[in-house]
Amino acid sequence: MNKRLTVQDRALIATRYEMWQSVVEVQRWWRSQRGKHVTLDAKTIKNCHQKLMATGSVCDIERSGRPSISGSPEVVDVVREMFTRSPETSVRKASLEIGLTRYTVHSVLRKELHYRPRKPHLVQQIFPEDCDIRLEFSEIMLDWKDDWPELFDNILWSDEAVFHVGGFVNRHNCHYWGDKDPGMTMEKIQSQPKVVVWCGFTSTKFIGPYLLHDTMNGERYLEMLQHFVWPTITQWDNIDELIFMHDGAPSHHSRIVRNWLDNNFPSKWIGRRGPTSWPPRSPDLTPCDFFLWGWAKEEVYKTNPKTLIELEERICTVLNNVPDEFLKNSTNNVQVRLQKCIDNEGAYVKI
Repeated sequence: MNKRLTVQDRALIATRYEMWQSVVEVQRWWRSQRGKHVTLDAKTIKNCHQKLMATGSVCDIERSGRPSISGSPEVVDVVREMFTRSPETSVRKASLEIGLTRYTVHSVLRKELHYRPRKPHLVQQIFPEDCDIRLEFSEIMLDWKDDWPELFDNILWSDEAVFHVGGFVNRHNCHYWGDKDPGMTMEKIQSQPKVVVWCGFTSTKFIGPYLLHDTMNGERYLEMLQHFVWPTITQWDNIDELIFMHDGAPSHHSRIVRNWLDNNFPSKWIGRRGPTSWPPRSPDLTPCDFFLWGWAKEEVYKTNPKTLIELEERICTVLNNVPDEFLKNSTNNVQVRLQKCIDNEGAYVKI
């Protein structure tokens, strides 16, 4: 049946079955009344008859059970207190602790408290003395761009990131409930097999990924620059204008690396103790950190690689197919972030 039977329909069906004691006869009668293509299920016929015989009525029996309590002030207060105290608690765990169904907890969060599941922002801690350094760097870079409008198109932004098997470092694995985003930071212990990945890019070109199974140190970093990076970028048409950028990681700061950069990028590299010094604890100012690694990990962990080989294959697939517009948009965003850093007096930039 496509439509719900009325009380009158059920009464007629029950009485016809009582008279004929035949499901087939009742079905034939029903088609003669409603049309040859209208069916009546045998179970429906017997249920109507049984209900009439048992209760003297074919009306639905009022069901027992608790009325909905999800909107009651007491329940709302309990759920609010629970998630104010522990916003990272899952709906399942909360329902067990406070004795309500998951549906009720979720309904209160969504409909009564207007909470939404949020993802924590993972940010670098900035010390007070860093603000002046960041402010000075931002001013230098913007002044430089005023003199050379193509500056940010000719910087090779580079960085390394660690990818773990299992993808538990992915921010999608971390949620908390709240009516607004308070900028919660969460820490994860890294214990799964991992690979170090290096990449670099300008507004139009991408180099990498370079995968390393050992810890990156000065010797390994220099070997990568000499045998992987340099042979590639020397073929670029803007090699004479190219500026190399990396952050202040220990492997970048080693003497052998700085000597190599001084020889190959004389007065044209950005980094710790370089011609232009990179400010410490400033991932919000380099597109590798504020764009590339977040996007790459989102894409890599979509397939949830289970082994190191699967992880490496997925990394190469993703990073060999970075959309060109992503490169241009992220490098253009550097100028916006530098200006925001100045406006914030060197404080962390959140865009």
